[in-house]
Amino acid sequence: MSKIAVVADEDTCRCFMLAGVKQSRATTSPREAEAAVSELARSPDVSLIIVTERLYEGFSKDFRDRLHAMKQPLVVVIPSREGPLPKKEDPIAQLIRRAIGIEVRIV
Repeated sequence: MSKIAVVADEDTCRCFMLAGVKQSRATTSPREAEAAVSELARSPDVSLIIVTERLYEGFSKDFRDRLHAMKQPLVVVIPSREGPLPKKEDPIAQLIRRAIGIEVRIV
């Protein structure tokens, strides 16, 4: 069975654990988060990894490119408890463009 994993700050991990997510890694360091995501991505039963955007923005460009190139698990970036960072591009539009090659503008 496929599992969901979370890599986030301690409060976010706690909230997801209350919602039933069993695999979580609490950290505030992007370097530790990269290591945790790499470890979880190698696990064959993890199909979704949720990462807070504050950690994700601290990932190296090379690591982010590798995440985008992976077919599974899917890595989803969510806002942290401090709120969303100013966006350069809508993440849903980015996923659609990456998946099917069409640019979507949400007005």
